[in-house]
Amino acid sequence: MSFTASLRGSLGYTSTEAQFERGSEQIQDIPKSLTKLGLDYVGRNAPFEVSVSLVKTGDLYVAYPYRNLGMPQTLHVTYAYRF
Repeated sequence: MSFTASLRGSLGYTSTEAQFERGSEQIQDIPKSLTKLGLDYVGRNAPFEVSVSLVKTGDLYVAYPYRNLGMPQTLHVTYAYRF
């Protein structure tokens, strides 16, 4: 979605129910959810562009019984400068 001619945004959400047949627990190392928010700025008359994304991963199950691990939020920032 575009907010202005220079600023765009995106939002994504994925929900996963990955279980073995006749199982009731999430398959190991497959997160139950993933949310991503992104913003991109490309200046029309400016020699630079910036992208920022925030990723939040839901519960992640590991091989140990009764142990749920959630990955932390991650923030990615990239930039480019045009000469």
